[in-house]
Amino acid sequence: MTNTKCREIDWDLTFKTKHPSKITSDITNKGDSNKRSFALKLLCEELPTLSKRYIHKPNLYSSLSCILCEKLVEENNMHIFTCKRKGQIDPIKNLTNKFKKILIEKIKKEEPDLSFFDVIKDFIPNILVTKVKKICRNKKAKANKIIIDVLEEFQKILKQIWKERCDKVIE
Repeated sequence: MTNTKCREIDWDLTFKTKHPSKITSDITNKGDSNKRSFALKLLCEELPTLSKRYIHKPNLYSSLSCILCEKLVEENNMHIFTCKRKGQIDPIKNLTNKFKKILIEKIKKEEPDLSFFDVIKDFIPNILVTKVKKICRNKKAKANKIIIDVLEEFQKILKQIWKERCDKVIE
């Protein structure tokens, strides 16, 4: 990641979305653990994609190519969310529209100008924080809550895409 990109990310809020609740008990909350696990694997590009699985178990996986689009394209963390899935017209546009819909629903106004690959990885660009804070009349706590709520809902969509892909691999 470039220094410029690093400066454009609100790191405090980015990490807050990875750890939405405080760990205050010795008892593990399975839902919270699953959210954290998926969020961190997505951020660090460590989802167990076919390209990763193939490296570790080449005798079990016949290829590292995407099984959803039937092209000889390596399945990696970004391809899962950008794959055209046998004719889907524009998955980035589809994800962008879903993200915008969630954002609009939460803040009822304005669309931020985002780098969408960063959003898929759940980075929170400063421009998003700035725009939402402006809409919230500089109430940072309220803006942070809106951003976290929106990104949690968006991550559910990404998790569903990931689950569909996993189900296909199992077939």
